[in-house]
Amino acid sequence: MYPPSIALSVRARFEGCGLKLEAAGRKQRLQLGVKAKHVRAPLQLPVPLADTDANTDATLRYAAIDKALLPTAESLKTTADRVLPYWENEIVPQIKSGKKLLIAAHGNSLRALVMHLDGISEEDITELNIPTAIPLVYELDDDMKPIPHPDGIGPVSGRYVGNQDAIRARIEGVKNQTK
Repeated sequence: MYPPSIALSVRARFEGCGLKLEAAGRKQRLQLGVKAKHVRAPLQLPVPLADTDANTDATLRYAAIDKALLPTAESLKTTADRVLPYWENEIVPQIKSGKKLLIAAHGNSLRALVMHLDGISEEDITELNIPTAIPLVYELDDDMKPIPHPDGIGPVSGRYVGNQDAIRARIEGVKNQTK
């Protein structure tokens, strides 16, 4: 077993009012005229700005980081801009050395990584729903490209671990949150 590595590169950053919208529930999202899918999905569009004081100053985990480096909003593209260098510089070398790794990260960080691994387009990534807390296993070739698994769901070439019917239902549940 390898010691865990905790990296800010794969942590969720500040998703602006998206956090409040998710917590508020469907009724409030619709009242605000914003669907959750449009908050989390666009590649280039950052979500509405977060309350800086609530999301940075009051967060002890970021107290040692210069506030100028902390975003107040983040898109999938800006998430990918910080996740993919970590993938290339930290994770890939460990995999190539023979280690088997477990990557636990927040949803948008995982979406960025899955988008990269599976070559999912900007248009198609908006429809990708990754279920929470379901392991997704990728087997990679020597070039760090996924080897498609026959149980891959949708554009994802890896396989989710568990009952595939239950996993499809969880994916559908995530999809229904964005309606």
